[in-house]
Amino acid sequence: MAEPAAKKSKTERPKVVLAYSGGLDTSTILVWMIEKGFDVICYCADVGQLGEDFAAVTEKAMRCGAIKVYIEDLKEDFVVNYVYEAVKANAVRRAGPSEGPAPPPPPPPSPGPGFPPPPSP
Repeated sequence: MAEPAAKKSKTERPKVVLAYSGGLDTSTILVWMIEKGFDVICYCADVGQLGEDFAAVTEKAMRCGAIKVYIEDLKEDFVVNYVYEAVKANAVRRAGPSEGPAPPPPPPPSPGPGFPPPPSP
């Protein structure tokens, strides 16, 4: 694990770890937690996301008031334990908006003998 960026806490306050991305949502939560009286330690996982500038993420967290920032390199763990497993299981990514519509759901099961058929849509 990389050595964390850190600064001294002014007082002994409760500590909390925040899964931090450096985006607007987690930066807002970081500031809010500090205002609520917590010392915040930020944690960010590097799983190989393209274009991520972890130095900028660390700088932003520290500017927002985090007392420490951990950036952990989890690329190998992610590939070995998740990507390889998905490939072995023949996983298929579900179609999203850019890949066309998702297939329609299957029809409901037949109610069985003695029951009327469901109404048509």
